[in-house]
Amino acid sequence: MSHMTQISDDPRWWPLIDFAFDYSYHVVASSVMMVYDWALISGQEFELVWSRRWSLITVLYLSLRCLGVLYCGTSILCMVSHTLCPLSLTGKLQGVSHQSP
Repeated sequence: MSHMTQISDDPRWWPLIDFAFDYSYHVVASSVMMVYDWALISGQEFELVWSRRWSLITVLYLSLRCLGVLYCGTSILCMVSHTLCPLSLTGKLQGVSHQSP
C-alpha cells in the first residue's frame, strides 16, 4: 500500500483556494491594525478607562475590547490550523485523486 500524496489540479477547487488566500490576508491585515491601535492608545486607555471609577460604559467598552482580542486570536488560530489541512499553499488540493473522464 502506497502512502504517496496525490495532487489534484481540478479547476473546481480554485474559488475555494482564492477565498482561503483572501481570508488569510484579511486576518493578518486586521490583526496588524489592531496591534497598531493598541500601541497608539494604550497610554490614553489606561488613563481614561482603567484608572477611573467603573461604570456600565466602562464595562461595555472593555467587553468589546476583549471580544475583539478573542475574535482576532481565534481567527489567527483557525487560519494557522487550516494551513495544516489538505489545502496547500501551492493552490492544489492534496489527498484527492483526479480521475480523467
